[in-house]
Amino acid sequence: MLGIYRIFFVGIILTGIFMANSSFLKQVDAEDGAINQDTMVVVLERHYLDGDKSEEIIIENLSASEIQEKYADWVLVHVDGNRIVFKKYVDDISPLLKSNGFFGVTDDGTLSIFNGKPDVNNVIHSFFQIDMGKLETKTQKELVKGIPVRTKEDFLHVLEAFKPYSVTVEE
Repeated sequence: MLGIYRIFFVGIILTGIFMANSSFLKQVDAEDGAINQDTMVVVLERHYLDGDKSEEIIIENLSASEIQEKYADWVLVHVDGNRIVFKKYVDDISPLLKSNGFFGVTDDGTLSIFNGKPDVNNVIHSFFQIDMGKLETKTQKELVKGIPVRTKEDFLHVLEAFKPYSVTVEE
């Protein structure tokens, strides 16, 4: 079900990117209450600890300088005509991870975060390879089944707990 929401969200983002094209903005009639050339498309990118990113698209009827002032706590990434992109690093895990995130391992033993129970098709982010042979059988089974992650503390605790079991590449 979350896959449907994610596809819908991507569709909204792509629509927002299309709308950000300045020639499109100039073609829309201001009398209809729609976007005009004085309107700015603001893209807010959020980058979370777990590696997930989200975008929010906002239509603002402000000048570029007013928008920069309004979003002063964001990092300006790009300005292109009527489109302004800001970025912010969020010191927390993503809403997706809070609602349906699980730590687990991929087939090659890489510690990863999954959208739902661990499955090769739902990896959100991968971290490092684990020497599964060094883990207790119970811990191996937990990783294969999936360890739920609902808070930043859960996230950090699991990463720290498995760091000692990471495979180091000798040069």
